[in-house]
Amino acid sequence: MKGKLTAAASVALALVAGGAGTAWMTGAGPFAKGHHVSANKHSETHAIVALPDSRFVTLDQLVVMLRVPETTRSRYLAMDLVFHTDAKKEKQVKEHLPLLRSTAYRALADYSAEDIREMSVDELTDVLQTAFRGVYGTPSAVPFHDVQIGKQMLE
Repeated sequence: MKGKLTAAASVALALVAGGAGTAWMTGAGPFAKGHHVSANKHSETHAIVALPDSRFVTLDQLVVMLRVPETTRSRYLAMDLVFHTDAKKEKQVKEHLPLLRSTAYRALADYSAEDIREMSVDELTDVLQTAFRGVYGTPSAVPFHDVQIGKQMLE
């Protein structure tokens, strides 16, 4: 009898966990967009959908020296970027990492530490995405779907 009760409890727990996981991944129920109140008015989330052929290419340790007034010490932004692409374009993204690094550096170097501190992650990724589209000319020529920030540190 105890074994049946334990098995039933395990099945019920698995169903609840599976349902919660599914709701989280699909953005349903309490995980729906706009369900929670955010303190940041710019926190419009970008939906990233990982398809079966999705690939994620990382650009590690991008360090940008930020614009500073002459009376203060140098400020740096260190970040890791993640490019969401597909299997067909993964090699191209890897080959273009030096171009992507220099484009990201150029796009962020004109900002001050205060500017970066006031930006949300989504605003910062929008700045990067716009710079990458400018380099490739058209959105369809960009070899990745989206850029994400894997890690960010302002020093």
